[in-house]
Amino acid sequence: MKKKKLLTLIGSICLSLVLAALLFPACAPAAAPGEEAAGEIAELEDELAASEKKVDALEDDVSDLEKEIAALKKPAEVYEWRFGSCDTAGSADFKWVLVAFADRLNEVTEGQIDITPYPGGELMPITEMLDGVRTGILDGFTSWAVYFMGKDAGIEYWCEFPYGVPYSYTDMTIWLYERGGAELYSDWFGEYGIHWIKDFAHGGEPLHASFPINSLADLEGQKMRSTSIAGRVFAKLGVAVTTIAAPEIYTALQRGTIDVVEYTTLATNIGMGLTEVAPYTVMPAHSRAVLYSLVVGSEIWDELPQSLRNAIDTVAWEVEVAFIYQQKAFEMDVLADPDAYGIIFNTWSEADHTLLAATSLEVWEEGLGTTDMGDKIIESKLAFAKEVSATFPYVTAK
Repeated sequence: MKKKKLLTLIGSICLSLVLAALLFPACAPAAAPGEEAAGEIAELEDELAASEKKVDALEDDVSDLEKEIAALKKPAEVYEWRFGSCDTAGSADFKWVLVAFADRLNEVTEGQIDITPYPGGELMPITEMLDGVRTGILDGFTSWAVYFMGKDAGIEYWCEFPYGVPYSYTDMTIWLYERGGAELYSDWFGEYGIHWIKDFAHGGEPLHASFPINSLADLEGQKMRSTSIAGRVFAKLGVAVTTIAAPEIYTALQRGTIDVVEYTTLATNIGMGLTEVAPYTVMPAHSRAVLYSLVVGSEIWDELPQSLRNAIDTVAWEVEVAFIYQQKAFEMDVLADPDAYGIIFNTWSEADHTLLAATSLEVWEEGLGTTDMGDKIIESKLAFAKEVSATFPYVTAK
């Protein structure tokens, strides 16, 4: 019996010791981690910090994407512009240049640029269009720059080239983009707060008269509408020259105020109805190359996104290419069947063309010293005339 009690007591003591051993660690303070554990903790903390940075960066990316999506969903800004022209509504220059440019640009930009074209004189006098852009009445225009000679007399030499040289459409483009013409024109318009887009190459400018003109001599003492260099050339040859704005030419011919008109290309002149009252037409034309400007306000241009600037430049080139073949094709049609257009062609002798060329060179050389811009244009175009005329008999390079 005593032995049993002793074993029971020993068992109780052992159980107490086991329980005490189990409870003691829970009550005792935690032991400090070893060096290996501390290193692992540090690495995990670094990974956590890096992950938090990645999360922040992703949140920024999400924010940027949300802004881009919002911008794309936002309706594009529409630019509504008013462009003037120096030509009448029925003319080829108005339809094939300004109207074509406005329509094509609207198509390419999906309506983002909407230009309303106005014929010459409808919104304001042609000679005031440059100031019209500066004051906001117009946003841009197409015009012969000679109408702005009041700003700079040297601009008289802007549109034309010396006579007697067989310029092609390509030649005019070469002068603009390979011989410095574009820089001259861009700089000049820039001084007036206007961005020059381009000049369009035009073909010959024939004379139209209400009577037969088989030679230069037939013009002596006659009343002719002309302007700028052409006017000065014909005045030197004894013609009574007067300047009349394009929208008034038809009426002047109809009333007998003038008997002869020197304006622009065959297609435009016919489109204006000029050959209805002045059917006698000199071909080939005395003037073989002219340039016609397209501009927009500088402030408007500067505010445009690059994509729209690119669209404007691209469309302007498209329109010029189409305009060149439209002019040439129309001229070929008229030459093939002049009766269908009510035209009677007159042809001048080589001697007459030689005299015109020589007189033209006199006028160009007389213009030197007028203005700084005028000198730059004259010197550049005279030099170019020598290049082009190398194999042409009417002009001899000096």
